[in-house]
Amino acid sequence: MFKSYRDGSKENWGVNDKKTLTLEQIQTGAILRIADATEVMAKRHIELITQRDMYERWYNQEVASHKITKKSLNSTKGHLTRAKNRIKELEAMLAEKDTPTETQQ
Repeated sequence: MFKSYRDGSKENWGVNDKKTLTLEQIQTGAILRIADATEVMAKRHIELITQRDMYERWYNQEVASHKITKKSLNSTKGHLTRAKNRIKELEAMLAEKDTPTETQQ
């Protein structure tokens, strides 16, 4: 049965003998532990990248929403200002109408 080096490297390796391990076996174990730790770090790194992309997307959505809200607010302020100015004009026209002219006195 075919077994790739990658799959084989993820297995627990060791000896059943009670004799001490050789330097090569100790080094192989250390390399396998380093490989495992690297895989864990890579997994966490990918999670961090995913989170960063998510927060960046949220930020961009909020910036766009803020721009829309700001435009809407400015538009509403403009309408309010125009309405106030129109009220002043109408009040001025009424005041002119109500004041007696020289010919009416």
